[in-house]
Amino acid sequence: MKKILLFIVLFLLSFSLVAAVEVSSSKTDYSSGEMVNISITDCVGTSIVKFLNPSGMIVDIRNSEGSWVASYNTLSDSADGKYTVSATCTNGVAQTNFCVDAPGCITVAQQSASTTPPATPTEGTATVETSGGSSGGSSGGSSGQVCQESWTCSVWAECSAGKQNRVCYDENSCGTTYNKPALEKGCTQIDPSPQPAQISVQLPPPYVSKSAAVEQNFISKLWENYKFYILGVLAAIVLAVIILLIIHFFVPKKVAYNINELKQWVRKEKKMGTSDADIRQILKQHTGWTDEEIDLAFEGLKVSLKLESKAGSA
Repeated sequence: MKKILLFIVLFLLSFSLVAAVEVSSSKTDYSSGEMVNISITDCVGTSIVKFLNPSGMIVDIRNSEGSWVASYNTLSDSADGKYTVSATCTNGVAQTNFCVDAPGCITVAQQSASTTPPATPTEGTATVETSGGSSGGSSGGSSGQVCQESWTCSVWAECSAGKQNRVCYDENSCGTTYNKPALEKGCTQIDPSPQPAQISVQLPPPYVSKSAAVEQNFISKLWENYKFYILGVLAAIVLAVIILLIIHFFVPKKVAYNINELKQWVRKEKKMGTSDADIRQILKQHTGWTDEEIDLAFEGLKVSLKLESKAGSA
């Protein structure tokens, strides 16, 4: 079982390595005035693509997400020679090269690199030295270069849903993110650390839909300024509904409007053969008359009947 799990882990790890970001061009040699199309594939998150001329100066910057194509017009820069395209993504950094009015410059550069001694460290890199002794008592050393990150970020995008975003890229393309600035913050939050080396107005921030931002800001401001009034109105509406329901279902309704009418109604029910108990039950369940008023009506009816009986016998 452990061997199977180990195999699965190694398979997933190898798959993730295969799916690393790739940068490619349809050809390597271009003339002035041509359009260079660079394909960025298997990129996770926002990818920042920068074009560097033979002198190492940035001549164009593009950004997008996922797999896409970055276009560059060779008329954008007058220098001839080998250009470098570097793409920085969340899952890694990749680059490719192309030549402008210098056919075969990439092959020539590779051949020169194989016979040229290592270059001295430049700005933005640090040298790490190690030393060790030999059997004859002599000592020697070897040196390597450690890439120093230098992050450039766009200005913050407009506030949307309480958040602001920006894009950043490492000018040295170190492939590490130890000092990478935050790409998101709250609209009222100060810039979090670490801070970028510089802010570039040429690097466009992430696109924010104007209508969505305006609608969100309007709703947020409306709630912030009038939330107590809104809650008060809602509470009043709920209370009014509860009162109406109580009146409708629990407050009994009176059918008769005075004792005389009640007496006449009781007289009619008695003539139809309805018992006193049934009459009282009907009045309690379907009218608003109290027991005291019902008793008063029965007593009054009894007196009236006695008087009518005496008058008839006389």
